[in-house]
Amino acid sequence: MKVSFKIAFLSLYLFLFNNTIWAQEAWQRISPYPQENKIMQMIRIPETTTLVGVCVNATMLFSDDIGESWEIKINPGGIANPVDLNSVSFSDSQKGFICCSNGMVLKTTNGGLHWDSLRVSSTGLTEIYAIHNGLIITIGKNGSIFISEDGGMHYNEVDSGTESDLKALSFPNDKIGFIISQSGELLKSTDYGLHWETIDTLTISTARDLLFIDENDGYFVGGESGEDVVKKTMDGGVNWENILTDQSYHSYSIVKSDTTLILTGYKWYYKGFVLLSNDDGETWLEPDFPATYFFNDLCLYDENTVLAMGSFGDLIISRDHFQTWEKIYSKKSYNAIDICFIDEQGFMAMDYFGHGGVPSGGILKTIDYGLNWHGSLGGNSMRSVYFYDENLGYACTFDCIYYKTTNGGQYWAEYEIGPWPLSDYRPKDFGFFTQDTGLLCIDLEPVGKIWKTYDGGSNWVEVYDTLGIMLDKVCVVNESTAFAIGDEDYNQNLLIKTNDQGETWYAIELNETTGHLVDIFFLNEQIGFILSSENKLFKTTDGGNSWIKNTIQFDINPKSVFFINDTVGYVSGSSSYRNIIKTTDGGENWFPIEQAWTNGITAMHFFNENHGLIFGNLGLVAKTETGGIVGETAHKSKKTEAELFVFPNPFNDRVYFQHDFGKAKIVFFQIFDVHGDLIRSEKMNLSVINEISWNGCNDFGLSVKNGIYFCRITDGLKSASCTVIKIN
Repeated sequence: MKVSFKIAFLSLYLFLFNNTIWAQEAWQRISPYPQENKIMQMIRIPETTTLVGVCVNATMLFSDDIGESWEIKINPGGIANPVDLNSVSFSDSQKGFICCSNGMVLKTTNGGLHWDSLRVSSTGLTEIYAIHNGLIITIGKNGSIFISEDGGMHYNEVDSGTESDLKALSFPNDKIGFIISQSGELLKSTDYGLHWETIDTLTISTARDLLFIDENDGYFVGGESGEDVVKKTMDGGVNWENILTDQSYHSYSIVKSDTTLILTGYKWYYKGFVLLSNDDGETWLEPDFPATYFFNDLCLYDENTVLAMGSFGDLIISRDHFQTWEKIYSKKSYNAIDICFIDEQGFMAMDYFGHGGVPSGGILKTIDYGLNWHGSLGGNSMRSVYFYDENLGYACTFDCIYYKTTNGGQYWAEYEIGPWPLSDYRPKDFGFFTQDTGLLCIDLEPVGKIWKTYDGGSNWVEVYDTLGIMLDKVCVVNESTAFAIGDEDYNQNLLIKTNDQGETWYAIELNETTGHLVDIFFLNEQIGFILSSENKLFKTTDGGNSWIKNTIQFDINPKSVFFINDTVGYVSGSSSYRNIIKTTDGGENWFPIEQAWTNGITAMHFFNENHGLIFGNLGLVAKTETGGIVGETAHKSKKTEAELFVFPNPFNDRVYFQHDFGKAKIVFFQIFDVHGDLIRSEKMNLSVINEISWNGCNDFGLSVKNGIYFCRITDGLKSASCTVIKIN
């Protein structure tokens, strides 16, 4: 249908196109780089220089410069965070396939820019291989083998003859393939994977990798009678001999370059290793390389270059025929639990688990708004950190110990709660009214108490007993007022307030069951927020005397709340898909913002509307200089024009439109193509829907092609227009 807006929109298009300014990334990783999830497999895409890796938690990574720089892609094909991407294979430079732990197979036809998902199995899939001419095979649990003969459009199950989990496959050429099961059955196909037979059963306890160089010579990596072994066959798997039985090495993956065998895994205390053999396994050499966590896979880039990868995103590389090795990334061995900033100076409380699972932790410090961090306190796993000013600070452990510093974290003094039975109490959170007068909430399940100090933490007296409700957080608002939150088994919640520096307390009712109260934040003496685990946000504008409930429209398993002013705020969490959302109207409405991680966010801090930091598990620290948004703003030029903010732009699956039409409004939403044709028109009631978005489809539900489109939203009095770009 042709419309009268055609000329106007073409003019608008020319203006916007000629005045396009590409926006900054929404988030930039500070740590770790490139990402922190376990890398399951990495390959070089055929006919390209591109490396592609698949990881746990629905994460992918790409590099076009052999690991010098990386691009991270999360949730390909709409796969949720807890799903592991177990294996990847490309048949050519454009067509690629990924098998997942939930039985899905992902497919790309444009080199990994866009992925579609297909349910193939009801159980997990472990490895996938693109054989030739549209033939793809994937294996998984319970002996399952699935074959596609039409380029991944459809999959049919093939009889394997076993119900044991299939662990690894290897095709030395397109026609001949081998599969090893967890119970030792060695399967062979001589017709492109269409039919399989068991040719041998190895006496093993576990299977990890299988590599056949040709139809006769092959290698097995796994366990035998509780011991780790590497085996070799020279007759197509009929007979095997052990070529490595040294129990110092727990092997996981093997590749071969020319005459060099390369083996990787871990040694004692989960330290990664690489072994080399130039005589087909008769002797092995362990080269020197940086200390890292254990490895589970190898990627042979070319005859001189190999990468080893594994848990927590560890990556090392050799570029000189395996003689020297350098670290691309090694894991951060801590989870960020709590943070506290005084201007540019900040402190991070860490819960650390090192090699072998030995608990440790400490405090990190930054003096440049979080760009660089260094150790301030080592030792116990930390629960929280609090600073009264740039010098005076306190930190709680998960034990009966707390710490105090009076010189900005250069030195910390250690204190114990007291002798038994006080030694069984656990400090949880601090808050101070003055340098000497402060509060400490502690618990001994199921009892929560508030203690008070009059001498800067040297001595404490009890000022409140919850009588069976545990306390989690205390929040000091001014020199006399403070709040504390807690709950009992997620059912009975407690919000208490003091107006006399903690001498007396009284309870404030939230008037409903809210789940676990996870965080409390006060912007100033009057405006505050309480976050619950059931996606509810309680807001006060009268100093906490009364609270108004707002329901968050997105289930993100909330953990933390932070407001920059009375309208702009964030909630973070650890859901299975998105874990940070934003409001610009004081918490009434929320929208998801772009992220570059899949781990949950445990803490955040914003310095202003544009600059902020988020913190999470496995050392995750990321910064934003755009308020977490990628997009463009169509600014108002007169009273009849509304403001419209678009994100992300360009977009792939869905684009969101943040507007200022207000609530209880009827608006007309229209999308035009570059020819001025109206392709999507919808009447929307803003009192019913929570957000305006477009899924890239026309009025017939068909996905539109890539390109530039124009959006117009009007309520009859005001209107807003913008350009959006659809890509795959």
